Amino acid sequence: MDRLTQRFPAVPRSRVERDVREEHEALSGRPIRDFIPALVEHGVTERMRKQCAPFPCDCARELQWRQMLLTGHPEF
Repeated sequence: MDRLTQRFPAVPRSRVERDVREEHEALSGRPIRDFIPALVEHGVTERMRKQCAPFPCDCARELQWRQMLLTGHPEF
């Protein structure tokens, strides 16, 4: 979960937690138990990418850009 929140800092942690739970539930009961954490992370990453899809850059860069526009202080 920490990697996902670091990769998508503009997405609230509660949203990441919910998506992780949903992805985990979707994979439970399958014979691929050893790979579930990696598959959950992949599934959530795809969800976050879709959420950030309207922007040509990644979410972290978009968040920095928005902060600069709102505050006038570049944080790059």
